[in-house]
Amino acid sequence: MIRVPYSRSLLPWFLIALTQCSPTVSVRNVNPPPPASTGIHETKAKPAAADLGSSLDLARATEARLLSGDRSAEAMAGYNYAVARVVESLEASGLDPWNQKLTIPNRDGAYQLKARVAFTEQRIQPEKFRMIPTDRYSIGGTYFQHQDKHAGVGAPVAVVLKNPGKGTKYDLDDSNVYGTSTATVSFQGRNAELLLHESLHTDQVTLGGKTFPLAADYSTPLALMIHNTKVEKLGIRRLLLPDRYASTAKMTRLQLYDPKRIPVVFVHGLDSTPATWTPLINAMRDDPEIRKHYQIWVFSYPSGYPYPYSAALLRHELQRTNKLFPDHKPIVLIGHSMGGMVSRLMLTDSGDAIWKAYFGRTPGETHLPGQFRTELEDSLVFEHRPEISRTIFISSPHRGSDIATNYFGRFFSRLIRTPKLIADLRDAAINVVTVDATALTLERAPSSIDTLAPNNRFVKAVANIPLVPGSRYHSIIGDRGKGDTPNSSDGVVPYWSSHLDGALSEKIVPSGHSAHQNPEGIQETLRILHTHLQTGSSR
Repeated sequence: MIRVPYSRSLLPWFLIALTQCSPTVSVRNVNPPPPASTGIHETKAKPAAADLGSSLDLARATEARLLSGDRSAEAMAGYNYAVARVVESLEASGLDPWNQKLTIPNRDGAYQLKARVAFTEQRIQPEKFRMIPTDRYSIGGTYFQHQDKHAGVGAPVAVVLKNPGKGTKYDLDDSNVYGTSTATVSFQGRNAELLLHESLHTDQVTLGGKTFPLAADYSTPLALMIHNTKVEKLGIRRLLLPDRYASTAKMTRLQLYDPKRIPVVFVHGLDSTPATWTPLINAMRDDPEIRKHYQIWVFSYPSGYPYPYSAALLRHELQRTNKLFPDHKPIVLIGHSMGGMVSRLMLTDSGDAIWKAYFGRTPGETHLPGQFRTELEDSLVFEHRPEISRTIFISSPHRGSDIATNYFGRFFSRLIRTPKLIADLRDAAINVVTVDATALTLERAPSSIDTLAPNNRFVKAVANIPLVPGSRYHSIIGDRGKGDTPNSSDGVVPYWSSHLDGALSEKIVPSGHSAHQNPEGIQETLRILHTHLQTGSSR
């Protein structure tokens, strides 16, 4: 084995810098050229409100071409370009077509313009959102090597709240989600209607009594969301300063709620954010059956928390979700790395086994103040979540990782600023621990890295508790392309830690620790989701 010399003082900070500089997403403004079918030879970068009438003229002319029977790519491109310019001009005007009919002058008179949404959700007030035509952007980066765009009729737009409020940057709050929609404009004489479709809900549109495929761009809104919210910066920030970002622990929907679709909940790992799932989300949206039958949610949390506490936060978010959407279908849970350990606790009935491993006595025999008892019971005494129907573990260190105990693991663990609640819990626990040598001994409050160590008391206790009978789970594991399983490792997690007996399937992919972004790992995830549709409650 070749050992590379390094500076103990500089290398950790170099690693931190690398996590902040990865070119995962790039967004560039472009000036889309008018298709030849429009007869326009140049376009303005930022249409003024005065262009709304001429944009409607163009949309009317290009719609007429479609309705005459011309379904060529050129005719569709001309119509889509015109509708995108209508949307831009309308946004520039500051007018509200959602609640009143607008009179829009043009060369020959005026249009009566009204807008409405083609889908219904009581929480959506369209006048509070802005529409951003996606043809104004060119996207790239490692997360978008494959871009999910579909040809058809309509102008794909990203929809986002106009005034999301202060303090939401770096936070994947519902108000920061860029919705995936497509706009169309139809005409009856001088009456024009702008219709906003959710392209994740439907793939067809009707104009003038004729049905067309609906154009869609599933990637650009996602890229804009990651780029504009800077959500990826949450990774290292929340690892080192979890208390400061406590409010970012939440479940977020990436599309409108649909009771007919199966929720897929993604749980990220250490020093990570929901953005890490982008390649897989792109692949899911590119699959017609998966796009039709699933809806994507993400659970985000400060990864500096001890992972049992993060699991307690996930349980609270599941309870909140059940109250908001009591009719939702059973959930498919997908966890990467430490997110897999968090997910495993959703399939586990602990009883008092873990509590006793810490305190050397039962909960009833342990005297703790009420506040601390509640927090500790959330983290150490838990029941499986019945709403979880299937779970996929990806690169998950179920028995810990030696990375947590080596120099860098110990170094980063001490960099993490302990949340006050965790420190107070530690102090309260120390005061009631027995003198039994097998009971809890802590020099300091544990961090997330501490709770990933193979010799950690919690990790060892959980590893000895079987998953609840009837649990359906799968494993996707990397071996760095060496083909040496069972003596393999993904570079962070060895096979002996990521393997789980009883898994319905186990797929070894030629990947490092990011098996959830590996093409074979992504395809295996899609296969499992298809199996879930076909088999329901069976294998």
